[in-house]
Amino acid sequence: MNYYRKLIFVMLCAFTIASCVSSKNLEKGGDSAFGGGYRVLEVEPGRYSIFVKTNAAPFENFGAAHKSWQDHAKKACKGKNYVTEGVGHDSYKQPYKLLGIIPFIISEVSGYAICDK
Repeated sequence: MNYYRKLIFVMLCAFTIASCVSSKNLEKGGDSAFGGGYRVLEVEPGRYSIFVKTNAAPFENFGAAHKSWQDHAKKACKGKNYVTEGVGHDSYKQPYKLLGIIPFIISEVSGYAICDK
């Protein structure tokens, strides 16, 4: 019985950590230990290339990735309105698995935010 409690605890911790998007700036420190992070690059005045990826999770989490992308777009545009261009999402499986059977998946969103002047 004690084994199962530990297993459930470990799985809950993994799901909690995995269910969010990392606040790690990939430009300043590379990838995070859990896989997530973001990158915001101003490619020309008022036009930002934004890339966000979630922490590894046993499921795709495009909702969190899109929310984080929008938050970074608002921040880059300093609260001004913006239009999006080429925003899309993708996911991929990590080579390791939870308990050796459940795959870890990283969800990504990328595209451009063009700020109103």
